[in-house]
Amino acid sequence: MRTKIILLLAPVLAAPVSRASAQGLATSAPITAISYDVTFTRANGERRQVTSAMTFTVGGTEPVLLSLPEWTPGAYEIDNFARNVANFSAEESGTSLSWDKVDPDTWRVRPRGVGQVTVRFDYLADSLDNANSWARADFLLFNGTNLFPYAEG
Repeated sequence: MRTKIILLLAPVLAAPVSRASAQGLATSAPITAISYDVTFTRANGERRQVTSAMTFTVGGTEPVLLSLPEWTPGAYEIDNFARNVANFSAEESGTSLSWDKVDPDTWRVRPRGVGQVTVRFDYLADSLDNANSWARADFLLFNGTNLFPYAEG
C-alpha cells in the first residue's frame, strides 16, 4: 500500500517543476559592468530602511532576471529576503522600464535596448541576526544577500 501512495504522489509533485522549466525563466539575458550602491541616511535609519541600487550594462532587449537568495551561508534556513523589498524600480537612461515578479525572489526587467540599466529598491532592515540586515538612526548592519541581486543562470 505504501508503494502505491508514493507512486501516485510522484507525478503530482513533479508537475510544478515541469511547468516552471517549460516557461524558460531560469536564465537571464547576459549583463556586464555590474556595480552596487547602498544608500543609508538618518531618515532611512529611523524607518529601519536602506536603499540598494544595482547598475549594469545590457546588450539588447532580452529580459534580465534578477533574484535575491532565499538563504545565506551560515544560516541554513529559507528566509525569503525579498519580502522586505519595497519600491522596486528599473530605469534605462532615465526612462522607467517595465518589470514584473516571476516568483517570490525574482524580478524580470525588460530593457529597451543596448545600454545601462539601474534597478533600485528599499529594504526593511529590522532583523538583528546573521542572515539579515538591521538599522537604527545612526547605524546600519547589512548582509549582501539582502541587498545585492544577481542575474539568474
